[in-house]
Amino acid sequence: MKIAITGSSGHIGSELKKVFSREHEVVTLGRRNSDLIWTLGAYTDDLEIAEVDAILHLAWSTRDRAGDFDLNVGGTIRLAQFAHTNKIPFLFFSSVAALSNSHYGNSKKAAEISIQDFDSYILRIGLVKEFSYINKYKSRFFGISPNLKSHVYLTEMKDLLKFVSEWVENTDKTKHMKLSTVVTSKMNAKEFFFEHKLLRICVSDWAINAGLWILSPFSLRARNLMDAYMSLKTTRLN
Repeated sequence: MKIAITGSSGHIGSELKKVFSREHEVVTLGRRNSDLIWTLGAYTDDLEIAEVDAILHLAWSTRDRAGDFDLNVGGTIRLAQFAHTNKIPFLFFSSVAALSNSHYGNSKKAAEISIQDFDSYILRIGLVKEFSYINKYKSRFFGISPNLKSHVYLTEMKDLLKFVSEWVENTDKTKHMKLSTVVTSKMNAKEFFFEHKLLRICVSDWAINAGLWILSPFSLRARNLMDAYMSLKTTRLN
């Protein structure tokens, strides 16, 4: 089979590329080091991928979680429409954050709703722990955590790869609009932040919100962190 992947330079995309390249031909779409130059804002009419058997869409800009709304949603719609016109099965990688009140979650949810008319398949995943920024520093002695009772929803890479592999082998699933959620486990947010830490300090929710609010007019990083924090607090799986 011939499979097109957007966002193949990311952690999950590169892992999918590696796995599928063993048995299939993979065509990557991206800004650099890709088989075809493509970005979220580009029109898709002239893309040379009409002969592929499936499109896996992972590309998503998080440079500015609020400001990139139209880029992410519009880019996803264009690619889904292209896939629909050319009768190519289309798998959109969404997030359980689509159930949150964050800018990131709202953009994922808007993209999900917008591609419903294109027979697309939506996959919601949780945090892939192996690639988490927080997980990179799990061995540190000292840890600061928000004092939250919410949960972090986790998706193991092996479960994600299993689902996508089965979907690729059975693209008849795309005959009707469907949505799946692959979540392997959940952890209390405090436990997640404090995992493997010996010295633990909890910071109240209001203090974190106040600090990020003060910094947000001056720092894009603070605004993005505030949005990520909102995703964590407000995501609820039924």
